[in-house]
Amino acid sequence: MTAISMNMGCFGSLGIIPVLISPLQVLLAVLPGLIVAMLAAIASLFRPRTMWNLLKLMWRLKIPLVIAAAVVVGMVWIVKTIWPAGRVAAASSEIAGRDWPMFRGGPGRCGAVGESDAPSCAAVKWIFKEGNIGFFCSPAVVGNRIYVTSADKDVFADAGAIYCLDANNRDVIWKTVPDGYLATFSSPVVSGDYVVCGEGLHKTQAARIICLRRTTGQIVWMFRTNHHVECTPAVSEGRVYVGAGDDGIYCLALEGGGNGQPKVLWHLPSKDYPDAETSLVACGDKVYVGLGNKGQAICAIDGKTGKELGRIPAPYTVFSPPAVVGGKLYVGMGTGDFIFTAEELHLPPAGEVWCVDLAGFKVDWKFKVSQTVLGAIAASPEGYELYFGSRDGNLYCIGTDGKQRWKWNAFSQILTSPAVTKNCVYFVTASGALHAIRRGDGQPAWEQSLGSKGTFASSPSVSGSDVYVGTQFDGLFCLSQSAGKLTPVWAGPLGSPGRAGNADDSALSDFGDFHWQYPADQSGQGKDAYVKAPPAVIGSKLLVPLAEGPAKGVACLPPGGETRNKAPKPEWFFATTNGVCLSPAVSGDNVFAVDGRAGQAGRSLHCIALGNGVQRWRTEVAKGASGVMSADVAHVFVQDENEAVSCFGMDGRRIWRQSVGVMDHPPAAADSMLIAATTGKPELVAMDLPTGLVLWRASLDAAPTTGPVARNGVIYLGTSAGLEARGAVDGKMIAGWHVEPGAAAGGGLSLAGDRIAYVNAKAELLVVSAEDGHVIFRQAGVSPAVVPMISRDAILYAAKDGLKRLALDAPDNKPAAWADTSWLGEPSTSMILCGSKIYIGMTGWGLACLGAGK
Repeated sequence: MTAISMNMGCFGSLGIIPVLISPLQVLLAVLPGLIVAMLAAIASLFRPRTMWNLLKLMWRLKIPLVIAAAVVVGMVWIVKTIWPAGRVAAASSEIAGRDWPMFRGGPGRCGAVGESDAPSCAAVKWIFKEGNIGFFCSPAVVGNRIYVTSADKDVFADAGAIYCLDANNRDVIWKTVPDGYLATFSSPVVSGDYVVCGEGLHKTQAARIICLRRTTGQIVWMFRTNHHVECTPAVSEGRVYVGAGDDGIYCLALEGGGNGQPKVLWHLPSKDYPDAETSLVACGDKVYVGLGNKGQAICAIDGKTGKELGRIPAPYTVFSPPAVVGGKLYVGMGTGDFIFTAEELHLPPAGEVWCVDLAGFKVDWKFKVSQTVLGAIAASPEGYELYFGSRDGNLYCIGTDGKQRWKWNAFSQILTSPAVTKNCVYFVTASGALHAIRRGDGQPAWEQSLGSKGTFASSPSVSGSDVYVGTQFDGLFCLSQSAGKLTPVWAGPLGSPGRAGNADDSALSDFGDFHWQYPADQSGQGKDAYVKAPPAVIGSKLLVPLAEGPAKGVACLPPGGETRNKAPKPEWFFATTNGVCLSPAVSGDNVFAVDGRAGQAGRSLHCIALGNGVQRWRTEVAKGASGVMSADVAHVFVQDENEAVSCFGMDGRRIWRQSVGVMDHPPAAADSMLIAATTGKPELVAMDLPTGLVLWRASLDAAPTTGPVARNGVIYLGTSAGLEARGAVDGKMIAGWHVEPGAAAGGGLSLAGDRIAYVNAKAELLVVSAEDGHVIFRQAGVSPAVVPMISRDAILYAAKDGLKRLALDAPDNKPAAWADTSWLGEPSTSMILCGSKIYIGMTGWGLACLGAGK
C-alpha cells in the first residue's frame, strides 16, 4: 500500500489517502477473462429457459437480496457523506472554481481562481455599467459567473443591487434588488447553492445580511442587524460569519431557518467585539477576526459555539482581513482608516504586518512599514510569499519568515487587496491605476487606468486570463488576454490606424493641468520643435522621438517615475546621427525607429531592445524614401526605397519588397493583407501580407491625406475630397456611403465603435457614422494639426486656446475647456492618452505631460 499526501485546508495538515496497488494489479490481470465471462452470461439471458430459471432463483433468495441491496445503498450514502464529491479537488486548491466562500476567495486571500495565469499584457475586454451605479465591492468569480453588489450614492440617492453577470460578455444573468436595498460596500460570497452579502456603507444603520439562490437570485432569507454590514461574510461548514460594526459578530445558518426566515446560531455583542468592520476568515470550525477602533485586537473564536479561544491585543486598529496559510495567520494594521489618513486623525503614521502561530496563538514576527496596511495579506498559490500594499504607496513582497524580498513604489496610496497568480501580482491604487507586477523581479508588467475620480475600493479578482475590478464612476472592468501570451504592439504613429493615440482608454479628469516637459531644459525659450512626432507607448513606458537638439534619438521614459513639475529620467537613450522625426513602433520587446527625413543621407531603420536600449540590428533607408513605418506582432513594414515597401522579420531578415509608389503615411496591416495609400499616383494598394504580392490596386480620384484604417471589411481613408469608405475585397467605393465635401486634414482618423472623428481643411471637427458616412455633428474652431481623440464618452481636440472636451452623448452641449495650453505655444504633434494623462509635443517645450489639475 502507498499513500498520497495532499494539502488539506487552512492549517496545512496532511490527509492520507490510501491507494491499493496490489489488488488493482490483480484486477487488471483478470479483467479480459471477466469481460468474456460477462458477455457470455448476458448472451445466455436471452434464452427463454435461462430467463425462467433466473427468475425462480431470485424468488427463492428474495430476503438475502433485499438485505444486500439495503447494504449497498447504505454504503453509497456513507461514502457520499464522509467523502463528498469534489473533496480532493477542494483540498488541492484553495479556490477550486466552484465556490468563493469568503473575501478574496479563500483563507489565503489570493483573489485568483485555481491556476489562473492572468494577462501579461491586457486590454479592456468589456465594461459593465447601468445608469449611475458604481462598484465598491470586490467581484466574486465562480466559473463563468461574476457576483457583485452595486452602489448608487449621492446627495439624492442611496440605492444598490446584487448582480450575477456572464463573465464572457457582461450579460446580466440575474439582478436582485431587495426592498429598500442601499448602496453597498460588502462583497458577495458564494458557497454551494447560495450567495451571501451585506448591505450599506459606513453610515448605514440597521443594515441587512442577505442570502440568495445562486442560480436565480431569489431571496432565501434576510437578517437585519443594528448597525452597518460593510464586512464581507465568510462561509464555512454551513455557517455564515459576519461582522456588523458596532453590533458585534453574528453567526447564522447558511440554509436559514425555513419559510424565508434566518436562523441565528450565536451573536457576540459589541461590548466585547467593538468595531467589527473587517472580513473574517473561517477555517473549518475556527474563525479569526480583527477589531478596529476601541477593539484593537486579533481574536480566535469557536465557530460552533461562539466561544472566544484567544485574543491578542494590537497597538493599532486592525482593518486588514486576516489571511490563514499553513497554520499561520497574517494580518495588517496601523493608524488611519479607509477614509482618513493618520495625519487627518492627528495620529502618528504607522503600520505593521503580524504573523501569528495558530498552534499557540502567539505572534511569531512583526514587519513594520511607514503607513497603515488596510488590504488583506495575499499569499502566493504556493504559500511561500506574501504580498500587500500600504498607504505609503509601496507594494511589498515578503517571505513567510517576515523578511522582505522586494517592494515597488506605485507613487499612490494602496488601500485595496492584491490578487496573486503564479506569475504576477495585481492591485489598484487610490488614484485609479490597476498595476500588474511581475512576481519574479518586482517590476511592472503593465498598467491600466480605471479612471481619475472617485473612490477606488474594489480589489481585482482574477480568473483564467481575465481580471475583474470595479470603480465608483466608470463601471465594472474586465481586462483580458484573448489567447496565450499576447505580444504587445504599438503599430506606429498614434498606436495603430484609427486608434488616434488612445493607448489605454483611460478616463480623463474633468480638468487638465501642465505637469512636466521633456527634455527638462526645454521651457519655451526657443522656437525649435525637439519632438515632431508622437511618442510610442508600451505598457506605461514612453518611447519619445527627438528630432532636434543636442541629443537626437529615442528616449525611454519609465512608468511611475515622474513627479509634478519634474519629468522622469530616461531608463535609456538611443542616440542617432540624424534626428528621429517619425513615431517609433514597438512589437514585443523590439522598438523600431527610422532616423532622418527624406533627403538626408545616412538614414537607417533601427531595431532597439526595449529593455536596455541596445541596438539589435539596423538596415539602410534610402535618402529619398519617406521612411514611413508600421509593425505587427511578427513584422515591421517600412518604405526604405523611393517607391517600394519592405517587410522585415523581428530578426532583421527581409522577407519581401514590393513596389507600390510614394507613401506619406504608414501602411495598415489588416488580417492577412497590408494596405498602402500612395500619393504620386493616387492609389490604394492591397498586398498579401506573407508574400507581398499585390492583390489589387484601386485608383483614387483625390490624393490621400491620411493613412488607411481597416475595420470589419471596410477601408476608411481621408482624401483631399473628403472621407471615403472602400471595400477590403477590391478597393471599390462602398455603395451608399456619403462623402462629406471638404478635404480631410492630414494626421489621421479616430475610429471608436460606430463613429469616426476627423478634422477637415476648414478647421471643423466632424463626427460621422462609420456605417454610411452621414455627419452626426460638427464643431468649428479646431486645430487641423492635431488628430482628435475619442476617449470613452468624450472627444478631446485641440483649439487655439488649448485642449477641449466635447461630450459624445450630448454633442449639442458647448465644448468644455480641458487644459489651457495657449501659453505653451503651438502643438508639434498629435496627442497620446495613457494613464489618464495626455502627452503632446509643443514647440519650444519638447514633450509636455498634462494631467489632473490641482
